[in-house]
Amino acid sequence: MKSVHLRFTVLLAALSLSCGGTFYGPDLVSNLSAEELMERIEFASQKIRTCRANAKIAIVSPEGSFRGSVRLRIKMPDSIWIKVEGILGVDVAVGSFGAGRSIFYMPRENVVYMGRIEALQEENILPLNLSSSDMILRLLGLFIPRFEGLDSTFSINKDGGRYLISYDPRERVWIRSRDLVVEKWERVNDFGDVVLSWEGRSFRRVKGIVLPRVVRITDYSLRRRVTLIYQTVRVNPSMSKRWFDIKIPDGVEVVEL
Repeated sequence: MKSVHLRFTVLLAALSLSCGGTFYGPDLVSNLSAEELMERIEFASQKIRTCRANAKIAIVSPEGSFRGSVRLRIKMPDSIWIKVEGILGVDVAVGSFGAGRSIFYMPRENVVYMGRIEALQEENILPLNLSSSDMILRLLGLFIPRFEGLDSTFSINKDGGRYLISYDPRERVWIRSRDLVVEKWERVNDFGDVVLSWEGRSFRRVKGIVLPRVVRITDYSLRRRVTLIYQTVRVNPSMSKRWFDIKIPDGVEVVEL
C-alpha cells in the first residue's frame, strides 16, 4: 500500500514543477523589460476560467514505474479536482484541493485525509500546494516564469526559432519567438548541471490558447521523469455545482488535519 502512496506523491512532486495569436519580432522582444515580457507570456492564462482535461501519464523513477491516466477539473485561480487511475482503470487516488478545505482519498489504502491544504503539506501527505495558480497552470502546460525584480540579471538571446532567457543565475527558459509560448524551463546547480526541467511539445490551439499535447518533467538529481500526454482539453466548459465533490464510501478511515 505504501508504494501506491509513494507513486502518487512522486507524481504530485514532479508536477509542481501559452498565449497564441500574435507574432513578436526580435527587435520588439529584445526591447521588452522583464516585467513586460512576463505580462505577454501570462496573457493567455488569464483567459482560462475553468478547464476539464484527460491525459495519459507515465512515471519512471528508481522507486518503480507507473502508467495510467489522469482526469482534471479546474476552476481558476485556486481549485482543482484530480483523479489518478492505473492502466486497467483501477482508482489510485482522487483529491479536491482549494484555498479552503481539501480532501485526499486513497482507495487502496482505505483512508481519506481532510483539512486545509497547508496541513496536508505539513504532514508530508502532499509535497506541494495544489491550490497555487502557477502549479495548476503547469499541469495544463502553461509555464509562467516570474521575472519581477530580476532586470539586473535578465538577458535574451536568440536560439534558433526560440529565445533563450536567463533571468536568474540558476534558471533559464526557452520561449517560441512567434507567439511567446514557453517551450522549456531548466534549473541548474552551482556547477551548471541541470537538476530539474519542464518541457512542452506538440503545441496546438485550444480556443485560441496555445497548449502542448505533451508535458515532460525531469528531476535529474532523483532520476525521475514524468510524462503527461493530453488526449482532451476543454477550456472554459460549464461546471456543475458539485464538480468539486468526492464520493467517500462507508468504512473508510478518516484523518482530520
